[in-house]
Amino acid sequence: MGCSSGIGFASRPGAVPRATRILLALVLAARAAHAAPSVLVAIGDRSPLGLPFSRFSEVALDDRGRSAFVGASAAVFTRTGETLAHLVGAGDVVLGRTVAGVDGPALGGGDCFAFRALFVGGGAAIAERCGGSVGAVAQVGQPAPDGRSFAGFGSDVALGGGGWLAFTAVLDDGTTGVFVADPDGSLGEVTRTGALSPAGGAFTSLRVIGVAGAGTVAFRGAVTSGPDGLFSWDGSALGRIAVVGDASPAGGAFTSVGLGTLNDAGVCAFRASISSGPRAGIFRAVVSAFPTLGTVALEGDATPLGGTFAAFPTSLAPWVNAGGDVAFRATLEGRGVPSAGVFVAAAAGPLGAVVAVGEPTEVGSSSGCARSRWPTTGASSCAPRSPTAPRGSFACAPDASIALRCSATRTTWAAASASRT
Repeated sequence: MGCSSGIGFASRPGAVPRATRILLALVLAARAAHAAPSVLVAIGDRSPLGLPFSRFSEVALDDRGRSAFVGASAAVFTRTGETLAHLVGAGDVVLGRTVAGVDGPALGGGDCFAFRALFVGGGAAIAERCGGSVGAVAQVGQPAPDGRSFAGFGSDVALGGGGWLAFTAVLDDGTTGVFVADPDGSLGEVTRTGALSPAGGAFTSLRVIGVAGAGTVAFRGAVTSGPDGLFSWDGSALGRIAVVGDASPAGGAFTSVGLGTLNDAGVCAFRASISSGPRAGIFRAVVSAFPTLGTVALEGDATPLGGTFAAFPTSLAPWVNAGGDVAFRATLEGRGVPSAGVFVAAAAGPLGAVVAVGEPTEVGSSSGCARSRWPTTGASSCAPRSPTAPRGSFACAPDASIALRCSATRTTWAAASASRT
């Protein structure tokens, strides 16, 4: 699936998307001495190629007033076997309005997926497509649960196999909240900024990391006068998964807790740093009233490729599939070992390597890979075949493929998957 980065909120009154603000600031600085500033281009304007612009980057301006920028029109695609299909994107009409951009695609059970849509002329919505039908979960201007109304939405959207959907939104009073839609479409509030954290203090920022099949929502919260970390909501009460200061299963205590993912069974994978070492690692937690935590991998541990794990990128959350297997990217150190690779830690079994920098691809040797999403619903599991099997060779259930974005001699999107039985 194609997706964009960032979790900015769209359509909050008075707010301008970050890339657009940068462009406008440059235009203002260049023209202030000569004329009133004007908007060169905005999200939703049609490009010369005929599609609305979804985002901008890499703006250049010279002293003659010429400008250049990178503009993109975003769409969501799906691939089944050898078939690549367009699902929704810039220029499509959704909910009676023309789409300027889409992001945050989330897969759930059956043939449903959810996404955030930004509209030409302003406005946004969280939408869900099942089959050929698209429905609105929440739209800008719609009343929110427990008062106020929706003013914009983040791109962190999660869809569980049971039909539960979770998302973040900014309200017309400036607060941010986590909200959940149950299978019949009814909306409920999980929490919002300013509310009390179950670990003490009050939430100052929130980001959804997943929703389980039974409706449990997991999210990351930054907290004032209390510890940051990962939290859960079981339909009635908030709980803690792992927060700064909690005991780590690898010894010591958590000193920082990053982003993670949640599967349909309520198993969470996340990145965190611990006081023992100190070092960072990847951890697994079974979400419940009393979460059970385990260690997946730590900086300094031996890797299946030789050498040791050097670091786990903070920009990439580890991904957990429906069977509890955890995929993550790591850089390595040691003589004669690749600089980085993608690894899978089976729920019940050893740690294995999927791919490493320098391995051949269909278009040449890979120079870098980033783990993308794989199914968090349904039944799937992976385990390395044997120590002597080719690298990246895994025995997997039919839906346990792992998508990778790899850089090679030519830049490409590679559909890399573990070998299947």
